[in-house]
Amino acid sequence: NSASASITVNNIDKIMPIISFDTSTVSLRQDSTAEELAALLAVDKGVHVWDNEGIKENSLSYDAREVLLSRPGIYAVTYSAEDHAGNIGEAVRYVRVIDKDMPVITVDGILTEYNGTTTVSSGEHRLTVAGLSESGEPYKLQLVKGLWSAGQMKRASAGIQIHEDLSFRLSAPGFYTLYLTTQSRQTYRTLLYVEE
Repeated sequence: NSASASITVNNIDKIMPIISFDTSTVSLRQDSTAEELAALLAVDKGVHVWDNEGIKENSLSYDAREVLLSRPGIYAVTYSAEDHAGNIGEAVRYVRVIDKDMPVITVDGILTEYNGTTTVSSGEHRLTVAGLSESGEPYKLQLVKGLWSAGQMKRASAGIQIHEDLSFRLSAPGFYTLYLTTQSRQTYRTLLYVEE
């Protein structure tokens, strides 16, 4: 005797969406606006999501309620995305709020990090300097090819020319050290990296 029966096997998706970032830590200055923060964290800017079954439309979002724009520090922002099976994936991105009274340099509108590295393309660039202790305080900028410490930069004489309008040109790939010294003896060192 033999018998047969049909059964249905469901393939239940238990794989959560994966979220990644071009830059895991982003920065802005103290007392920036909520709109500037939103532009920095925008889900269509440097945020990537992958899922084996696809993401629900408009499900990628973030929660930045913990970020205090009035207080310097590092704050966690949680991004989440939901797939079609209802699985929710999360990832944390960090926001560094930089003290408005500390010197800082921007390259082409991108905020650099103190002793950090900023990737730039070869070609023309423009700097801005902010956070000086006094309005109009004199300062000196140096840009040298290679990795230089703050002590070495004090003795460096030759380097890349920075024009009066704070523009400069980088052509060779590799690291460059950018160093700021103010009249009130504040210093700021950051690295620029030109990709091949």
